[in-house]
Amino acid sequence: MQHNFTIRLATVVYLILIFTGCKKEDPSPASSLPPKADFFFVITNPGIMPAVVKFSSVSSHAEILTWYFDDGTTSSLDKPVARYSETRVFRVKLVVSNATGKDSITRDVKIDKAYTRPKRIISLPAPDTDVNQWMPER
Repeated sequence: MQHNFTIRLATVVYLILIFTGCKKEDPSPASSLPPKADFFFVITNPGIMPAVVKFSSVSSHAEILTWYFDDGTTSSLDKPVARYSETRVFRVKLVVSNATGKDSITRDVKIDKAYTRPKRIISLPAPDTDVNQWMPER
């Protein structure tokens, strides 16, 4: 009794890929530049109290933002909103930072004298007046 065995040689190919690029600890190009603080604000309801002021950071290369408001409150939002109930000048400071440094800018927010919205005055004809004479022609 005879057995014939066929031996097949399997070839295994290993593919090794080497990726090159930034390591996690390498700073990104944006964060390797120093930050520059800047912001603008809009008073959304001028003259009406409390005044609502929307702030927006337009800082460059900032990773961390901290807003300091005149009333002692702070915010780390990119676009905080503040409400002011007094008519005066408020100081707002924005501090920005990243791994390479820190920068800040301070602006004054002037809340003008409050006024009340004028009420609409409607004049009606006297009771004994003919309405057709009172109404303007079209």
